[in-house]
Amino acid sequence: VIISFLIFNCKKYLFNKQKSKIIHYRKSWVKASFVAFAISLTNYAIGLVDNYFLITFLNTTSVSFYNICYKISAFISFGLIIFSLTIAPFIQGYVNDKHDKVIFQSNVNEFIKINFIFSLILFSTIMVMGEEILALFGAEFKNALPVLKVLSLAHFLRSLFGPVNIILLMTNLKNHLFYITIIKFVMHLTLNYPLISLFGTVGVCISEFLSLGAVGMYCSYVCYKRFKINTSITAIIWFF
Repeated sequence: VIISFLIFNCKKYLFNKQKSKIIHYRKSWVKASFVAFAISLTNYAIGLVDNYFLITFLNTTSVSFYNICYKISAFISFGLIIFSLTIAPFIQGYVNDKHDKVIFQSNVNEFIKINFIFSLILFSTIMVMGEEILALFGAEFKNALPVLKVLSLAHFLRSLFGPVNIILLMTNLKNHLFYITIIKFVMHLTLNYPLISLFGTVGVCISEFLSLGAVGMYCSYVCYKRFKINTSITAIIWFF
């Protein structure tokens, strides 16, 4: 959020907007920051819930496996996070202006191409060299390879939906995004126990995969239906 605000104040080097619009977008950015904070707290709560289920029904080792694997797999969506922070202050102006919207979709398409290649390289590296990467944290972490692979698949899926979350966050649908995050929280509460009973630590990873997939698909649908902006990988399938 801090990075996006600093970039926003370098607007004269990036965009040529009228002063009144800049002030309006800045206020929108501040409002969105509070919603983003609430969403961050909810996501933090999801992490606590996952750890609680693991330590209650399994053991502390499973918690260590899950947390280490989650941090490693999160690198797959690193490019998506950086891009989202960069464009955050300018999104509202784009989605509200029909002319800018065409340009914005074009820019999003270019990002999707770059992000897909970047994410695919990291995903492939983790899938092929996952055991070697885990060995850096200790020989016992090699046993967490299935956990790492499922979480990597979940983060790769997340990256395929593009910056849909930040688009909803920076528009009048930001509260809608918060409600969707609450639904994700409920999904974790509901799915964790049965999946842990069936698959152990991997069960929490499957819960993360299902919740990210469901939320991503729904957000993409809402974004396209409301703003006619496609942020997912389907926007560039023709390119390949």
